[in-house]
Amino acid sequence: MAAPWRRARSTGTEAEFRSFAFDHLSFAYGEGEDAVETVRDFSLEVKAGEFVTIVGPSGCGKSTLFNVASGLTPAMPGGVRVNGEPLTGVNPYTAYMFQRDALLDWRDVLGNVSLGREFLGASKKEAEAGLRESLAEFGLEGFDKRRPYELSGGMRQRVALMRTYATDRPVLLLDEPFGALDALTRLRMQEFLLRRWDDDHRTVIFITHDVDEALLLGDRVIVLTPRPARICEEIEVGLERPRNAEALMVSPDYISMRARIMHLLHGNPAVAAREELVA
Repeated sequence: MAAPWRRARSTGTEAEFRSFAFDHLSFAYGEGEDAVETVRDFSLEVKAGEFVTIVGPSGCGKSTLFNVASGLTPAMPGGVRVNGEPLTGVNPYTAYMFQRDALLDWRDVLGNVSLGREFLGASKKEAEAGLRESLAEFGLEGFDKRRPYELSGGMRQRVALMRTYATDRPVLLLDEPFGALDALTRLRMQEFLLRRWDDDHRTVIFITHDVDEALLLGDRVIVLTPRPARICEEIEVGLERPRNAEALMVSPDYISMRARIMHLLHGNPAVAAREELVA
């Protein structure tokens, strides 16, 4: 049986999602001498049901890609395509989870979870329909009346993630959603997200600074250059699912891919090794 939120008002389009693509996208903020180029000639296609992770240096333009993908920031015509057609306006297939949970302190957990549905036009009653029964799936059972300031960091991220899922959009844009969490909570959230994805195979594009996270979660890892963002290399992960973080750590393929990505990001293996010791 489908989760209760499947009945919620969602994409605003009857067309089935098949693919999303950046098509030679270039983007700059500002004009003339003050322009800051953040993306240059960026091409990437993501098919329905894929889990793609993106890693790159800080400030390289990763978040710009999501702003454009969601339609929040308009791109040049043809720079983004959905189901093969140029994106115009807001992308009706995407739900965007920002780096910060962005919960509203004056709303309880249920009110925050339903907020995305309300933005899509549902009444508060319609938006909350079925969500209370689904809180347990996200580890939030019994917390429906709690306020955000009463929750741990991991719990807040679960609320934000459930809010994203509850919109029923087929494509999830997750921008470093676990970056502010401690290592143990982060691992638990990664495992939780993997279980969700194994269950419904939504299309996920996930930005992270963490190479281990990128390999644990993704079907493909897209490694970016420093700003302006371009694809340095695309790595097919190919590791068997379902995945377990502890088992992967001793996999020769995992170790080899991790070393390759670290080298691409830092250029110097000795630098990468020093950063690992600091971490």
